[in-house]
Amino acid sequence: CKIVAYAWSTLAGMVFSNSSVTLVNGMSRPIDAHFHIADGISNAMLLAKTTNFSIRSSEGRYAECDSLQGGAKSTESKSETCQKLVMNLQRLQGQLIVPSPEKLGFCKTSYFKNLPTMAKQALTLGHLKITH
Repeated sequence: CKIVAYAWSTLAGMVFSNSSVTLVNGMSRPIDAHFHIADGISNAMLLAKTTNFSIRSSEGRYAECDSLQGGAKSTESKSETCQKLVMNLQRLQGQLIVPSPEKLGFCKTSYFKNLPTMAKQALTLGHLKITH
């Protein structure tokens, strides 16, 4: 049984390593590298903001995400539906008590000093794919 679990785990790792990741994943890796913030926490902190940013390139897909969650109304435009999705993500962050960068001890000076490097890393790490 353990051998099967290890095999599936290995396969999952291979699939993830060879697939594209979205903006939130690409941005969370440099934050982990520079500030030692776990990937999942970084993703949670960035998800609403990166979703809001990415809507411009793929409004229809993000509107569909909100629809699949049962949030969209047939009378709403895609833009309205997307903004509801972002608001729901922000609400979820609050409910889950996702910490802010400041609460995790980010030093603003260090953050802004490393920002150009982190931006380059976010675009070059792995197989970053801007969602569209």
